[in-house]
Amino acid sequence: MQLPDMPNSSGGDVLGKFKLLVSENQSLTERLKEFEKIVSARDFEIEMLNQMVSEASAMRSTVENQLLELQTLREQIEEMKRFIGKMADFYDK
Repeated sequence: MQLPDMPNSSGGDVLGKFKLLVSENQSLTERLKEFEKIVSARDFEIEMLNQMVSEASAMRSTVENQLLELQTLREQIEEMKRFIGKMADFYDK
């Protein structure tokens, strides 16, 4: 922000410019507070999204482990079926 020129003039002119600068400063301070609130809200949103990603990753890992367990169970069931089939063939003879 560029400050206005402040020539050596009457005290009233300097006082007016000073009041203007104070007013602008207050306005900028309020805008800064608004931006800080926005940044704080965005930081909170980012934190929540990171937590959601972390939870989703944990869930994905759990699902992948469960899928591996199911695959192992299927393989064991198939192995038992083959064993039972061999046993049935053995007793049929």
